[in-house]
Amino acid sequence: MGFRRKCDPVIVGNSVIISIRCFDTNGINFVYIIIDGYSYVMDNQESEEIWEFTWNTVRTGLFNYTIYVEDNYNNWDTETGDITVYRIVDNKRIFEITIQILGFSLFGVVMD
Repeated sequence: MGFRRKCDPVIVGNSVIISIRCFDTNGINFVYIIIDGYSYVMDNQESEEIWEFTWNTVRTGLFNYTIYVEDNYNNWDTETGDITVYRIVDNKRIFEITIQILGFSLFGVVMD
């Protein structure tokens, strides 16, 4: 699974768009993310390979996440990482941050 981040760290109060491009010859059934212990379903976009979730930051810190992907034959794979959220004094700055994971494939992977 390839992984690329853009504009990390994040300023508290801004949204983070987390997207994953995943494909499998059997098709993708379900994608979700756990951030800081909370589980969120990722939405399938117009392209069947792109799944996204928008996370609204409300506090500062280092937040671990795991993305879980299931294909149509109940095979699972994961990607883990972290997002650093900072606070700034200048409230006039507006940021939109994107974290993008590219090149995900479950082909031939079976996880118990």
